[in-house]
Amino acid sequence: MNVKIIADSTCDLPEELIKKYDIDIVNLYVMLDEVSYVDKLEMTPDRLIEWSNKTKKTPKTSAPTIEDYMNVFKPYVDKKQDVVFVSVSSVLSATCQNAFFASNTLEKATIKVVDGKNVTTGTGCVVLKAAELAQQGKSADEIVEALEEMIPKVKASFIFDNLEFLKRGGRCSALKALSASALKIRPKVDVIDGEMIPGEKFRGSLEKVVAKFCDGMLENLDEIDSEFVFVEETQDNYGLVDVIYEKIKEKNYFKNIYKAKAGCIITAHSGPNAYAIVYVKK
Repeated sequence: MNVKIIADSTCDLPEELIKKYDIDIVNLYVMLDEVSYVDKLEMTPDRLIEWSNKTKKTPKTSAPTIEDYMNVFKPYVDKKQDVVFVSVSSVLSATCQNAFFASNTLEKATIKVVDGKNVTTGTGCVVLKAAELAQQGKSADEIVEALEEMIPKVKASFIFDNLEFLKRGGRCSALKALSASALKIRPKVDVIDGEMIPGEKFRGSLEKVVAKFCDGMLENLDEIDSEFVFVEETQDNYGLVDVIYEKIKEKNYFKNIYKAKAGCIITAHSGPNAYAIVYVKK
């Protein structure tokens, strides 16, 4: 493989896909009080949720440093191997910017930094496409061109059990969170142009809301690429990720249905029992 594909840890691709396509991961950081942990290596989403519920605080998150990127990029640069790095949305994190600075620091290197303009497996879709193209022997320029065409077509939507973690992180007022809880409102969030935008508000039990969420996401199958779809969860206390999986499977449309578990970065802001459906539109 002439081109090495690298991504940051927020892509949340299942381990089997990371191994299958030999994708390198640069990990972000999560801070609990003043202690910093490496996402997925030193901290898990379950431990993070336990800490946040106990302290009523939200963790802070931070991008990999320029040095972190250089340490990952340099072995491939030394082998004169081209690199394509796919990042979480630059609107939401300094991850992309730091990767760009690192790529410019390394001399005589072909390192293409791609802003995935999405989060979690929304970015993961882009990483997966890059890896498939690399295995086909495509050049770095060819891969980047294909990714830039694909990125606007990635559809990532989330449904939240409640707004408590968003409130703790300052992304939702206490009054709004209280009102949503009292009315059993489950907010849907769509990723649009790299930003997380509030969408439709569902009301009722989480089980019924998840069913409505699935129906809406899969309403126009003829507009969706059938190659793959991701079903994602943070901490699934109700077994609803399996419900979503089966509803998608019943459609008998997608060639591959992948289950994914969000890492610490998305979990820090969404809390437990948040679910996502992610696919690529035609």
